[in-house]
Amino acid sequence: MEKAKEIDQQVGQVVASLRGDMSQQAVADKMRDAGFAWSQATVWSVESGKRPLKLSEARQLSQLFRTSLASFFEPPVDVRKRNNMSQFNERCLRAYHDAVTAMTTFIEAREQLEHARKHSAKDDPNVYSLLDGRSNLLDQVDDTLKKTPELVLRRGRYEVESNKKGEDQAMEIMAEYGSIENYLIDEIEPD
Repeated sequence: MEKAKEIDQQVGQVVASLRGDMSQQAVADKMRDAGFAWSQATVWSVESGKRPLKLSEARQLSQLFRTSLASFFEPPVDVRKRNNMSQFNERCLRAYHDAVTAMTTFIEAREQLEHARKHSAKDDPNVYSLLDGRSNLLDQVDDTLKKTPELVLRRGRYEVESNKKGEDQAMEIMAEYGSIENYLIDEIEPD
């Protein structure tokens, strides 16, 4: 009987760990929505090990917490670590897909810009002189066309690192290279 109580307490600790910032009332509401007669007091009783968790309830909780049934029998710390890793992995995958989409849009826009620039010169040689007087638009176009996917990736990495290291490093780079992009271009294609 003592072993069963230990298991109930461990399962309760896992439930509390998986619940995280979600309130006991919110868990009870979700369980009630799924057809279980749960209240906040039920969640408290399960988490404290005073009430055993039924298999059907564990199955529903595993869906709610996006974890496996087996996680209810692991030490609570291991469950939390695994769930954190899973959440970080999902975040990375979403960010990766967002980055691929953004990079695809960037590459397509860059190709359209390059095409428009070439055809503007062919169709009307006066376009260069007209545009040249407007805030050096051609220089801006040329600078934009130098931005490769590798440079964009390096810029992203630079932003992450500079957030960790602070502005001092960015100021040193600006002083030496004139701009972050010049620094990053030099990193990709050293002289």
